[in-house]
Amino acid sequence: MALREVLLGFVLVFSLAKACNFVIPDLLKYTQLVFDSFDTRKLRNDLDCFAACGGLANCTGVVWNEVTKDCYILSSNFPHDGTTVSTLPVKDLVVFAREEFACGTHVCEDCRDAYRSGSTGSGLFILGLPSQDASLTLFTGYCEMDTADDQWLVFQRRVDGSVDFYRGWQSYAQGFGDLQAEFWLGNEMLHALTASGFTVLRVDTADFDDVTAYAEYQRFTVGNADDNYIMLCSDYTGTAGDSLAYSNGAQFTTFDADHDILYSANCAVRHHGAFWHPNFGNLDAELFSSSVPYHKNRHPGFQFYFFGVSMTQMIKQE
Repeated sequence: MALREVLLGFVLVFSLAKACNFVIPDLLKYTQLVFDSFDTRKLRNDLDCFAACGGLANCTGVVWNEVTKDCYILSSNFPHDGTTVSTLPVKDLVVFAREEFACGTHVCEDCRDAYRSGSTGSGLFILGLPSQDASLTLFTGYCEMDTADDQWLVFQRRVDGSVDFYRGWQSYAQGFGDLQAEFWLGNEMLHALTASGFTVLRVDTADFDDVTAYAEYQRFTVGNADDNYIMLCSDYTGTAGDSLAYSNGAQFTTFDADHDILYSANCAVRHHGAFWHPNFGNLDAELFSSSVPYHKNRHPGFQFYFFGVSMTQMIKQE
């Protein structure tokens, strides 16, 4: 009798979730789920959990913990007070993904998987990054579907200066901004992604006159926090200039964590922005700077910083 009630309850939840345009991805081959949550709420049951997502404009899905009755909200926005990372056993969890952010009945493996599933327009998707220890890292990402005839995961976008990029080490480690506007996906996620095969980098820029340029690197990796997220890149092609050659092998620097090689100053402070700084220049410096107009003082090694007033950086698997 008890088993029948459990099965009936599951069928009811599944039917209601489908009616509300949610899918329940199959996570049976994983033992742990790792994810960032925008908010956590104590609720009565799983129905209240995905109903809470339905009432939030930026919610892409929820993770429900049947044991603790915690409802974790997945969102296209990063928390203002820092991301909360949870690592929980899959056996206690149910994921409800909004149908438009999933790949059918499963979590999207990458942006190509989203495209193959029929989602040919650029936008948000819930992505899963598996690891060798049978855990799955779940995150919301923005997929660019129509650049250079391929699909790319965007890890940074700057278009209008609406988001303050002059931030400290922890913000850059965890990520910040709005995935549908301006954002940085996070150095921890960049390390995990490049370690899992997302090693092709593309940078697209545009100036005030909508003149565009791009740089593409066939080899791009970001180290872990112990190595200060050291960046390696090579095999450049494009029209924007090989700017990152000067940052190849550099560690990440923010105004509160100086890892650049300029001993006389912190480059993140000098250029008002965090980056893999060599001893000059910065891709992520203040977007509209009265002191360095975009069309003057171009350094030959940082052409696509000075060239662009809007910039998107993306990665894909080889």
